[in-house]
Amino acid sequence: MLIVRTPVRISFGGGGTDLPAYYQKFGGAVLSTAINKHFYTILSVMKELGCAVSFNLFLASEIPPGTGLGSSASVCVNVVKTLTTYLGIPLSKYELAERAFHITRNVLGKPVGKQDEYAASFGGLNFIRFAENGSVSVEPLDLEPDLVRELESQLMLFFTGAAHHSWTILKEQEQSTRAKAGAAIESLHEIREGADLMRATLKAGNLDRFGELLHKGWEAKKRVSRPHVVRVLSGEKLPEPGVEASYCCTVRSLLNQQSVRALLHWERVTWISNLIFRVLRWSWMIPLSMRMKGVE
Repeated sequence: MLIVRTPVRISFGGGGTDLPAYYQKFGGAVLSTAINKHFYTILSVMKELGCAVSFNLFLASEIPPGTGLGSSASVCVNVVKTLTTYLGIPLSKYELAERAFHITRNVLGKPVGKQDEYAASFGGLNFIRFAENGSVSVEPLDLEPDLVRELESQLMLFFTGAAHHSWTILKEQEQSTRAKAGAAIESLHEIREGADLMRATLKAGNLDRFGELLHKGWEAKKRVSRPHVVRVLSGEKLPEPGVEASYCCTVRSLLNQQSVRALLHWERVTWISNLIFRVLRWSWMIPLSMRMKGVE
């Protein structure tokens, strides 16, 4: 029996520049982190059927579908890793991400970018560059543990209950970036620059500035695809129901976070749930082989 798990991710900045329509012209980059919410695949070979390739595949997820956290890519990376391990086909993390991207984009014909496959394959907090020739480089951000804990303490992640189909949004973004100029392209340039600034800001440990850049990137992203309406609640901008599946923001203190949760409860905002998570500094992609004597 094989058990494989892959993480989902939060994309802090650069989203949209990982689409071929953009990075093949200008080069792209994203800053994203895997979080401790996973997708699992369990494969058991059914040898009693008399055929070595007969197997049972069980899939499970810690998050609902359509959250906008890269779960579709996590599924594809996970299944590819499971099957290639069973078939004895070794793949590097780069090869695994590229294979999953090829299957989703070229075989299934979905208008996806590359960041989610790389986030699921590598895990951790990474700055990922996409060159015009399609090559990718992954730079792990090795932050001090105290800084990571402080970052975690200031981030709040909300699930609005409005699961969306990200492929529709990605198709819109890709169509809007095919031109070499225009408002969408200028916004993507701003988003790309913001990813660089976020990387430098995190490495410098300036979390207040990081929160400002998150908001600035959000405003630029709204100019690329369909507008997203937000409502202001106690100084924090939260999405209206039905416009965004997941929403990440920074709230500086635990007291302020408790205030936000209390106001959500007081105003009966039942369509938002606060997802508790941790930044995943690393991730294992080595399948566990389970025997009668235990887990190895």
